[in-house]
This record gives sequence, structure tokens and C-alpha cells, in this order.
Amino acid sequence: MTDMPPPQAVDYSGRPLTEGDTVAFLTVDPVGLCEGRIRIIGPNDLCIDTGQHLVTFSAARGYMGIGVIHPLGGKAEPRPIPDGAQQYPQVALQPPAEGA
Repeated sequence: MTDMPPPQAVDYSGRPLTEGDTVAFLTVDPVGLCEGRIRIIGPNDLCIDTGQHLVTFSAARGYMGIGVIHPLGGKAEPRPIPDGAQQYPQVALQPPAEGA
């Protein structure tokens, strides 16, 4: 059996996600902004460890991403999604903390 590379995962903006990344995500009940580290990236989902909970998100194929947005007073251009990428529109990659 050959080791398979982990599936490619990107956030809603097309930035690559990797295990150990710090990410933010929205909760619905209650509504809130949460943060955690990606623990596992599977073929169709990823698992985020918040310290108190393990949260899973399902992926969509990169080409099934969010449609065109029309910001007030601005313009939007889609970022290219790598071929074969799994896209997680609910998750945003956070910049590394200063001094980390």
C-alpha cells in the first residue's frame, strides 16, 4: 500500500489549509466567531480542535465555490482555486500571531 499525500484543502479565498493551521469559523447557535487549529484534513472534511470541542466541516469541490459577490462601492475578483482542491467556504485562515 502506497502512502497517499493528504488532500489539498483551501479556505473560501483559495488560500491553502494545512494541518496545524490556526483558523477562524462562524458558529450558528449561538452565533459567534471561534478559533481553533486544524487537526485532520480528510478527503471530504476537516476537523478543527478548539480545545473544548472537535468541530468538523464538509468540503465542496473548488469549482463549486461561492458565486460572484458585489461589494458596495468596490469590486471583487475571484481567486483561482487549484485543480482538485476541496474548498471550505466556512473557514478562514488566520495570520500567525506576532512573535510566534
